[in-house]
Amino acid sequence: MPRALVIPHPEAIRALHPKVKDSQTVYMQIREARCVFHAPAIKPTVLSWAGDSRISCGTYSGQIIIWDAKTALKKGLKKDDKAAQSDSIILNTIVHDSAISGLVWRGMVDPVEYISTSLDGYMKICNSKDPFINMTFARSRAIMYKAVWMPQSDNICHNDADNMLHATHTGNTDYFKTGTRFFDSVGKLWDMSTCEPHTFLAASSADGMVRILNVHQLRRKGMQQTQRMVYALLYDKDTNKYTYVDGVRAMECDFNKFLPTRNRFVEAYYLISRVAWNPNRFASPWLASGAVSGLCRVDFTGVGHEWLMD
Repeated sequence: MPRALVIPHPEAIRALHPKVKDSQTVYMQIREARCVFHAPAIKPTVLSWAGDSRISCGTYSGQIIIWDAKTALKKGLKKDDKAAQSDSIILNTIVHDSAISGLVWRGMVDPVEYISTSLDGYMKICNSKDPFINMTFARSRAIMYKAVWMPQSDNICHNDADNMLHATHTGNTDYFKTGTRFFDSVGKLWDMSTCEPHTFLAASSADGMVRILNVHQLRRKGMQQTQRMVYALLYDKDTNKYTYVDGVRAMECDFNKFLPTRNRFVEAYYLISRVAWNPNRFASPWLASGAVSGLCRVDFTGVGHEWLMD
C-alpha cells in the first residue's frame, strides 16, 4: 500500500540534539505513516506524483489509481477508514492487461496527461479528464519498462526490444522524425528521468552505467550523437566488492556496441534500477540513482560557478 511519510529536516533534528555533529548522518525511525492510501485487492508496482496535490499508482493488475493526496494528508487518512478511503480516490481504471512498469505525468503544475508502460509491451497515453479512452502510442516485442516526456517539447522517449532509446514526436512529424534513435545499451534500459528546468535525459541500465545526454542537441550531417557517463558501477566476484568508476570522458553513442553485454537476471549485481533528477530549478543538476545492491548515489552534473549559491 502506498504510504506518505513526514520526515523532519535534518537541521531541525541537529538543533534539538546539540550532541549530533554537522558531519554526522542523522538516522530517524518513523513509527507511523501520516497517510495510508488503500484500495481493495491492489498490489502497487509504481508510484508517481501528479503535481503537488495528487498521487497516482500503477498495479500488478494493470490498474491506475489516483488519490487526492492533499486532502488525505490534512485528514491523516487511515487504512481502516473505508469511507474516507473511498472519498479520496479520484480515479480507478484498468489501462493495461499486465503489471504496470512506468507511470509518468506531463508537467509539474496540475498535469492531466500521463504515459503508462507495462509488461504487456504497450505504451499508452491517457488524459485524466477523459480516462476511459486511452491511446496506444507504441508496442514493443519485449517489456516496455519506462517512457518519459522530453522536457520543453511534445516528444516521448522510450526503449524497445533491442535496448535502443528512441524519441518520437507526438505532433508534426515533419519537425522531428518519428523513431529517432539516441543510443542502444548493452543492458536493458531500466529507468529514465527528465527535468523541466533543463533538456538533459538520464538513463540507467543493467550494464551498471548511468548516462545523460541533451535530447535537444542538434547534429550536423555525419556527426554522431554524444553521451556522457556519469559513472559506472563495477563488481568483483572474487572480493565481493563494488567499485564506482568516475571521470569517464564523453563518448559517441555508438561506442556502446563495443561494451560487454550484461544479462539483467544472471548479472543483476550491475543493475542500476532507479535514476531521478531533482525537479527544483536551482537544484536541477543534482541526479540521484540507486542500484539493486542497495547502493544509492547523488551526483552534481552542473558546470560553472553560477550554481554556487551564497
